[in-house]
Amino acid sequence: MADEFDWWGVRRDFAVTERIAYLNSAATGAIPRQVADAATGFYADVLASGDAHWNDWMSRRERVRGLVARLVNAERDC
Repeated sequence: MADEFDWWGVRRDFAVTERIAYLNSAATGAIPRQVADAATGFYADVLASGDAHWNDWMSRRERVRGLVARLVNAERDC
């Protein structure tokens, strides 16, 4: 039998689920800790150095676009 997906592990990534049962309202939603950490790092970088790392940010964005396109079986430039 294949390993079952670890839904409790996913829940642990979302801090809001430690306190309440969260139901998506299709508006503003909960974000995983990894996203919050990445956003905090990004804004700390912007505060410290403005847009000095613009080219790096755009390169990372393009890599992510490619990964997401592959994930959903779409062309990257759609």
